[in-house]
Amino acid sequence: MQNYVETEPHSHKLPVFFMGRWIEKELDDVQTMYTTNLGTQILFKTSQTKQIELNFIRTLPNGSTNQTLSIDIDHSKSLVELSNQKLSISLPDSSNHIVKITFAGNTDADQVWTEQAGLAIESINNTKGTITAIKPIGKTIAFIGDSITAGCWVRSKSPSSGYGADINYAARTAEHFDAIDYRIAYSAAGILRYGAGGVPAASRFLNYIDIDTLSPAVEADLVIVNLGTNDRKFDDATFTAFFKQFLNEVQNKFQGSKIAVLIPFNPAFANAITSLISNDFSNEIHLIKTSHWHVQTTDGTHPNKVGSIHAAHNLITAIKKMNLI
Repeated sequence: MQNYVETEPHSHKLPVFFMGRWIEKELDDVQTMYTTNLGTQILFKTSQTKQIELNFIRTLPNGSTNQTLSIDIDHSKSLVELSNQKLSISLPDSSNHIVKITFAGNTDADQVWTEQAGLAIESINNTKGTITAIKPIGKTIAFIGDSITAGCWVRSKSPSSGYGADINYAARTAEHFDAIDYRIAYSAAGILRYGAGGVPAASRFLNYIDIDTLSPAVEADLVIVNLGTNDRKFDDATFTAFFKQFLNEVQNKFQGSKIAVLIPFNPAFANAITSLISNDFSNEIHLIKTSHWHVQTTDGTHPNKVGSIHAAHNLITAIKKMNLI
């Protein structure tokens, strides 16, 4: 169960805290808060109101599979398909409530990089009472990865609705530490391999949220890198050279942050990554081995609900043991 503190709201139209990689972006001549990253969240508490209305901008072509939101009211979750531009949330009563809305699922077909097919919210309204922005009381953890870190296929093999960015290993780890969850992850992407939805390889998506939009500045207390699963067609030497370059970029972007690298769960490039960290980053980057985790999966690659719980437990244990946060 996560603990929160009141914080400054984003604006009068959006009196909430946006957690993760959101940015102000104009779409269809409307100013929005926009993201291409699963796991981003909208956090607020309510008082003396029973109804909240959120207004989104439709970013997907007609006939596309709807994006999925996880609505968490007082730590009780439900999933909603975003089928139109307005979403009404009914609260149990008009007493105080904590609301957390997570961008939980999309599909690989969503052209998030080249066609602005991310999630865009225009306004949040309540007819009476108050909305107050809140944020987790802890530090910031930045998770950099692929579909596993984004939260794909956690619930089932159903596009969008089967995803679980709200309950995957990254979400559970951040919740345990009362941390701000800052997700930088895209399906099918890798150190060398391009991802789904037109997403480029990691060195590019580290600093951009789409083809022409720089990512916002961020400071993190801990950075966790989980990449390599999708790069298996490349040889060790090629992967190692590009991974070394990428880790140098991460160090430059997150100066002063602690950095840890996970051996991929599959475990791709385990020997190459271990050797690289030991030889080139031994006093700078922490290595977290995962061969003993035995993570259950939905499809042989992506952790399912049980696997996500187990992976989070092991990662939390490693973070504590290594005193990373």
